[in-house]
Amino acid sequence: MFSAQQNPQGLLIDTTAGFRYRNYTFTDDGKQLRPYAFGDYLSIAGAGAQNNQSGGQEYKYFDQASERGPRGFDVAQHSFFGGVKFDVNDKLTLTAQAAAGRSESNLYGQYANMAIAGALYSYKIYRENPYLPAELAAEMDRLRMPMVRMSTGGMIEGPGLVNIYNNRGDRSIQQSAVYTAGINFDIDGNWNLDGKYQYGESTVSTGIL
Repeated sequence: MFSAQQNPQGLLIDTTAGFRYRNYTFTDDGKQLRPYAFGDYLSIAGAGAQNNQSGGQEYKYFDQASERGPRGFDVAQHSFFGGVKFDVNDKLTLTAQAAAGRSESNLYGQYANMAIAGALYSYKIYRENPYLPAELAAEMDRLRMPMVRMSTGGMIEGPGLVNIYNNRGDRSIQQSAVYTAGINFDIDGNWNLDGKYQYGESTVSTGIL
């Protein structure tokens, strides 16, 4: 499954009345337009639509733009535990314990979009853009459109094509520490008094590299 609302070359989704290039996309060199070929199994209209598709020739572009190469993953974990016990006398014993741990998980080499599919987060391409294909510029002039909306996601890498959001990493670090103090008192040989106080703290931090 992949989105039916965007593609790497840019999907024209403008709803201006009479706009003839809705659901057209740019050619690989960006100089012309071509009809977008929706997949064999499409869910984009009506109640419960998922705005996705499966199969069809456009999948190869999605695959090249978002599913390239291996990803790396590693996890590191460190922990500590210690305790002491002190007999004050035959009846009274004091205890103390400490435990701490740190866990770090990293995911490297992720490929990502800088855009979210759909009209709300679409790009606006203005008529003044000097790189507009001639047929798109003519259509915007015909309808007096100052701009057109385009939804895009991912990038096919190649000479002169770089997605600065690619090859990023996610890091998640969790740290915790727990301290316990206890007392044991023999009241009369039959009854014992036990008491413990515990304090702990955990922190989680995440970030994108």
